[in-house]
Amino acid sequence: MNALATLGALQERGYRARLDHTELVVNGPGPVPEDLRNEIVSDTVGVKAAVLLGDPPQWLEDLFKMWWDGTPTPVSRTAPSGKAEVYPAPVTVKSIATAVADEIGMGWRRWEEIREEVEEALGS
Repeated sequence: MNALATLGALQERGYRARLDHTELVVNGPGPVPEDLRNEIVSDTVGVKAAVLLGDPPQWLEDLFKMWWDGTPTPVSRTAPSGKAEVYPAPVTVKSIATAVADEIGMGWRRWEEIREEVEEALGS
């Protein structure tokens, strides 16, 4: 089961998942059923990403819109002269995934672990 399916199964059984800073919190009618608890434990970062992507804050919605529209974002890079200069750069799946990874507390370098969740969110 992927993270979105796990989230859907939780919701079908009356549970609600949310992020409290970087911690995943699941509330519902009682203890989380064993099968779903095992799914959450086996893919905690995926479920956290799915929660954030399912109800994105404004900054994340802005990144989505920029990706869909192809609007570049300004980034600071070191120019050949050695000075920092601002260049327009496209918003990519990687840039969104690194931002999400950092936001959920897993560290931006592990962005590939949540790439699938980001791609699914961008497709919806």
